[in-house]
Amino acid sequence: MEPITTFLTNASNITVYIAGVYFLSVNEIQLGTLLAIIMYGQLMTKPIKKLSTSMASIETAFSSIKRLFAIIDYQKDE
Repeated sequence: MEPITTFLTNASNITVYIAGVYFLSVNEIQLGTLLAIIMYGQLMTKPIKKLSTSMASIETAFSSIKRLFAIIDYQKDE
């Protein structure tokens, strides 16, 4: 999950940078506006990254529990 989130975040950042440089070059927006858009974009992606990290931790815990139950079941069969 985390590599997908990182890829999408980087792709969206690159798109914003390219569009921002284009709009700056044709004088559609000012530099401050572009910087504000970039900062808001980063603020929006931080919770998504945290959620991705939390889900990875939950997946790790779940697989550990499955292994523990497999060991407990194996010992009962003996």
